[in-house]
Amino acid sequence: MIYCSLCTVPTPVSEKFNRLNSDDIRISFYNVNKLWEFIKVHKNPLANNMKSNVVYKICCKDYDASYVGQTGRQLRTRIAEHRNYIRWNTTTQSVITDHRLQEGHEYDWKNFCNFG
Repeated sequence: MIYCSLCTVPTPVSEKFNRLNSDDIRISFYNVNKLWEFIKVHKNPLANNMKSNVVYKICCKDYDASYVGQTGRQLRTRIAEHRNYIRWNTTTQSVITDHRLQEGHEYDWKNFCNFG
């Protein structure tokens, strides 16, 4: 017995192939177009500040300096902490806090880079 599977072809051609079907030869047809190729379910991508486990970079607006940090929490939570440390003039040691309080420079809080 011989089995043969062919890509779906136009009807007149497939009818000719079907004539080959016998006790010794079996022909089947398959479609190359799969439904999953046309219907895809996509999740909405997370905004950069909603991602966790990231490395990030915040640039100084007034000087050619930047801070690179890493967090396992949501990035927006960590950025808010940095901003609060500056606002509260906290004693928590942070390079960002020290630079802002000592130099009076502003950071570009809206355009931080997220490296993953």
